[in-house]
Amino acid sequence: MRSGGQAYLENYLLDRPDLKALSSHWLPVPLAEARALDLKTLILLRDPIVRVASVYRFEKIQEANTFGAVAAKKYDIRDYVRWRLDEQPGVVSNYYSEYLTSNLPEPEQKRTSLPDAVRSLEQLFFVGIVELFEDSMSLLGEMLQPEFPNFSVAAVRENVTDTRGLSNAERKRELRDTLGDALYDRLVFV
Repeated sequence: MRSGGQAYLENYLLDRPDLKALSSHWLPVPLAEARALDLKTLILLRDPIVRVASVYRFEKIQEANTFGAVAAKKYDIRDYVRWRLDEQPGVVSNYYSEYLTSNLPEPEQKRTSLPDAVRSLEQLFFVGIVELFEDSMSLLGEMLQPEFPNFSVAAVRENVTDTRGLSNAERKRELRDTLGDALYDRLVFV
C-alpha cells in the first residue's frame, strides 16, 4: 500500500467517524501522516525464528489456495522452510526488516536494512512483543488511558496454532532439531 493505498485508508477512516480502531496483519508501517486523522499506529512483533514454525502451522490448516498454504499442505516443515528460502525468502527470512520498510519511499534498490526497520519502529506509537503479550497489552492500556479513559485491555488469545506452552528457547531448539543444523543456520543467517 503506497500512496494510493494511503489515500484509500484515510478516506475509509474518514467515512467511519465512529471507528476507534483498525486491526490488520498486512497494513504497512510506518503509515504516512493522514492529514485529517490522529493515528496511533502500534505493532506486535514476535521472535522471527519462532514465527517461522507458526507460519507453517497456520498455512497448513488455512483453507486457502495461496502458494504458501498449498506448499504447507504438500511439504513437511523441513521441506516447507527449504521451499520458502528458495522461492519466497521474505516470508521466513528477514521478514520484519522487509515488512517494517515496506511503506518507506523506495530508492533504486529495496530498503530492507535493520537501521531502516528500526527507524520505522521509532515512528510508531507502540511496539509490543507477542511472547510478552499480557505485559504488552497492560502497557498499551496505560499509554492509551489518558486519551481513551474507557479503553480496557482484554488479553484474548486467538489465531494460536501452538498451545503447548513452550518457551522460545524450547521452540527454537525443537525447530533446529527438526530442520537440522545446516537448514536452521541457513534460515537464521540469511
